[in-house]
Amino acid sequence: MQGMPKCSDLEKEIDNLENEIKHIQNELFTSRGVSIGNAENSEIMGKINSLRTEIKFKNSERAHCRP
Repeated sequence: MQGMPKCSDLEKEIDNLENEIKHIQNELFTSRGVSIGNAENSEIMGKINSLRTEIKFKNSERAHCRP
């Protein structure tokens, strides 16, 4: 039971990850007027996908967290 993360901690981590995704997307959309290369765009999408994967992992941990 002690090794299990607290639910509130996981929820905060998930919120932070979701906010990071929103921040990256906002930066991407506000800079749309500036042409970015495919490599940079690919890197940004890779970062977003990585964050989404981390959120999925944290959500699965929430099924086993302690209050």
